[in-house]
Amino acid sequence: MPKLLIGINRIAEAEKQAQAAVQADAGLAEAHELWGYLLAAKGDVDGAARELQSAVRLQPDSGALTTNWLWCSTRKATRLRWST
Repeated sequence: MPKLLIGINRIAEAEKQAQAAVQADAGLAEAHELWGYLLAAKGDVDGAARELQSAVRLQPDSGALTTNWLWCSTRKATRLRWST
């Protein structure tokens, strides 16, 4: 359902559902992944990196998850380097 809400630009509602999915089953990598994407879209790189890292821990054999987590982590590190 959250992916459908994103498609029709109901981001706030999609984020609530993704967050609820993580709270309902913290072992569901897809829920962490979706919440991470939503946080990244809002500009919350720290939160996105955290959620994508959780997804990678739950599903370490996923190359796509690992790539997205590394991307967020790199953006976070770059932002920190330029802000100091």
